[in-house]
Amino acid sequence: MLPLSPVAHSRVTMHLDADAFFASVETAKNPMLRGKPVVTGSERGIASSMSYEAKALGITRATPIFQIRRFFPQVVVVSSDYEAYALYSKRMFEIVRRYANVIEEYSIDECFADITGLPEFDKVSHEEFLKKIQFDIQRELNISVSLGSAPTKVLAKIASTWNKPHGVAVITKETSHEYLIKTLIGRVWGIGKSSEKLLLSRRIKTAYDLALEDEKHIRVFAHKPLIDIWHELNGRRIMEIGQEDEKGKPKSISKTLTFSPSKTEHESLLMELSRNVENACIKARRYDVAPTLVTWFLKTSDFKFEVHKIKFGEPCNTPSVIMGKIREQFKTLKTGGAHYRTTGVTFSNLCEGGSNKRDLFGSYEDTEAQDQVFKSVDAIGKKYGRHTVRLASSLNAVADRKEIYEILRTQSAFLDTIKKTGKEFYIPYLGEVS
Repeated sequence: MLPLSPVAHSRVTMHLDADAFFASVETAKNPMLRGKPVVTGSERGIASSMSYEAKALGITRATPIFQIRRFFPQVVVVSSDYEAYALYSKRMFEIVRRYANVIEEYSIDECFADITGLPEFDKVSHEEFLKKIQFDIQRELNISVSLGSAPTKVLAKIASTWNKPHGVAVITKETSHEYLIKTLIGRVWGIGKSSEKLLLSRRIKTAYDLALEDEKHIRVFAHKPLIDIWHELNGRRIMEIGQEDEKGKPKSISKTLTFSPSKTEHESLLMELSRNVENACIKARRYDVAPTLVTWFLKTSDFKFEVHKIKFGEPCNTPSVIMGKIREQFKTLKTGGAHYRTTGVTFSNLCEGGSNKRDLFGSYEDTEAQDQVFKSVDAIGKKYGRHTVRLASSLNAVADRKEIYEILRTQSAFLDTIKKTGKEFYIPYLGEVS
């Protein structure tokens, strides 16, 4: 196979992916667990993270804990410690910031960084540079991470997964074809089940097959996100890094969800949007920011978009308020029985200090009470895991979980606040709580 056409620039993107992060943190907290099969998630009744020793036994995410204990008595099952995971994540990203100025925290255990032209490269190779970061994280936090570098984010994601666990890989414009040939199309970041099925039907089986497609041809059948991936596989940087300002806060927040089968009912679509809004608000509250502009969209199975914008006079990161505005716009929506498969929301024009909802019409007391509700929601989420408590409007979108309200009755301050605001929430099944 021949190399792909060379790109016109030599930008360098790094991707870091922690190895079995939750289980790795548990091992770091308790070195006696090292080398043993470890599973987290006993408080929910299903596995949420597994050490590589546990994965080798065939245990996967969402495996019921009772089955693990029955068939694999040698496995150590522990409750998830979300406070510890958040702390280790923060420290891990702080180590990365010693080496890179532009960093994007993609999730609790992943980040991208722009490492183009860093002075360290004058002294060491890219591989040695990545190993320095890996070594510092291992030495200071006692957890394992894998890293990759490449001209683009999509290629960097491929690189970081290449030698897991505790691997390092460097993809250049001259060597990218060697990695793409061995990467199945369904393993490419950003390509979901529907896109994979579409590409396989066109005999595009690997990332290399997709990269070789002619641009005019691919634009005939592909939607914009897939075209962006095609550019990135060819080494053209489309997905920029730097979604944070100089203070480490995001410049915008986007959340999307793709579901199968497609949906036509308004209420079902609203529930999916509610999940987007909740996820975006959780991140906004974590960074203490709030948007004055909210953009939401629906995408059909044939990749047509319905896009709407909501402008707020004051910054707002309260999901119930945002969903109220979306519901108003939804009333005028003419779907015509269209089948939708993706929903999304973007928060922009972010302001520091979270919501600032004082006004001249007496709504402050109500919004202050709602703020107290979501402070309690965040506190519970920090202890028991994100989405322990949900908006009722998101209920059907997570209908596979059992309802239970009794288990958190001890959270009296939270429940009292709910009573004051009259808001309804959904508390998924937690299982054992230690």
